[in-house]
Amino acid sequence: MARVPYLTPEDQDPENRELLDRPIDINRALANSPGALEANRFMGRWARYRSAVDPRLRELTIVAVGALTGNVYEYAHHVRLAKESGASSQDVDDVQRYFAGEGIELEPAARIALDAAYTLTVDGDLDDAQWNALEETLGRRAAIDLIVIVGYYNMVVRVLRGLDVRLEDDWSGELRAHPLREN
Repeated sequence: MARVPYLTPEDQDPENRELLDRPIDINRALANSPGALEANRFMGRWARYRSAVDPRLRELTIVAVGALTGNVYEYAHHVRLAKESGASSQDVDDVQRYFAGEGIELEPAARIALDAAYTLTVDGDLDDAQWNALEETLGRRAAIDLIVIVGYYNMVVRVLRGLDVRLEDDWSGELRAHPLREN
């Protein structure tokens, strides 16, 4: 059970009701602090609709953050979004296979992005060689955007954990189709 109540639009002041236009449980928990929810929505929408990162690559990178942190909520939500953004089931499964050192079919750009996601999530840093590969492969703007996206979704994982937000039942199909491995 989450540490805070899951609010509905009706629980909000009229000027804040639109903040719950996507009533997933992280938003419903954050609705207890409308300013925090608004900031979170801004960053999430920027990542999804305005960043320069290819949508499929963006979502595979976010799946990687969920997998690397062992966060079921993040992982399952972005498995679905990855598929909606053009990733195949093979692509999604290859994210975890890549980190396990198994053979995968992902293209070089995805491997470079996954390397960056791994290093940023596990070590909190990139070395010059990783930055250069990322910038050369994606271009400067998309490379910067990918770093911001990885940082943002690592923050989201900590919010989910801090508020003890659990995966909604209607998202569990993603876990059955693509089980989250133990790290």
